[in-house]
Amino acid sequence: MIFLRFDEIKRVLDHKIEELQELLDITYDEALILFHYFHWNRDKLENSDWFSNQEELSKKAGLLPLEKPSSKEEIENECPVCMGEYCEKELDSLKCGHTICINCWEVFINDKVNRKKVL
Repeated sequence: MIFLRFDEIKRVLDHKIEELQELLDITYDEALILFHYFHWNRDKLENSDWFSNQEELSKKAGLLPLEKPSSKEEIENECPVCMGEYCEKELDSLKCGHTICINCWEVFINDKVNRKKVL
C-alpha cells in the first residue's frame, strides 16, 4: 500500500486540474469545480456531453455565468461575505446564483483543500 503526504496529494491534484484547464480552455477554479462535480473522475467528464452541451453541464456543476445588467463594468456590487464593493469582473457566480468576490472564493477553496475536504 502506498501512502502519500498531503503536499504530494495536492501536487497531483493541481497537476490534474491544470491538465483539465488546458484541455477545456477554462480557469483553474472552473476546472476544480468540474472535477468536484464529476467526483474527480476525468473519464466521466470526458465521456459526458460536456463538448456538446457545455452550458447545461456548467449550470449543473455550479458554473453559472455572471448576469450582466449592463455593459458598464464600473457598477459596484457588494460581496455578501466580506461586504466589500467590487465591479462585476471581480465577482464569481455560485451555483445558487449569488455572487461572491474572487478573494472570498479563493479563501473558501483553499480552506477546503487545506482541511482535506476536497475529495
